[in-house]
Amino acid sequence: MVTSQKIENWIKRKNRIEVYDAYKDTAKTFVKREISHQYWICDYCGSAIVIKSANNRILQDGGEFDLPSSRTGRGKIRVVTHTSCLNKLLKELDEYREVGLKQ
Repeated sequence: MVTSQKIENWIKRKNRIEVYDAYKDTAKTFVKREISHQYWICDYCGSAIVIKSANNRILQDGGEFDLPSSRTGRGKIRVVTHTSCLNKLLKELDEYREVGLKQ
């Protein structure tokens, strides 16, 4: 699990081809690279979480979560996960903490 204080945003780019035809005899083609979308990489499963605009953040399927030291057993950790992966991650942390307490 990769954890850090600064979460890295990844950028997916796509090519947009424009044809400039000032005169019918000569046509020039330009390729512009524009940003398609930004995404995070899930710390639990490793797949992409697309970052939506500020208006659609409710529809986003994951995000940044701060896990307190009481939950992790070490210190405060910031993770980026899907909402479905978050429950699995918390369950694994609880099992890890219980095994550590038994020893």
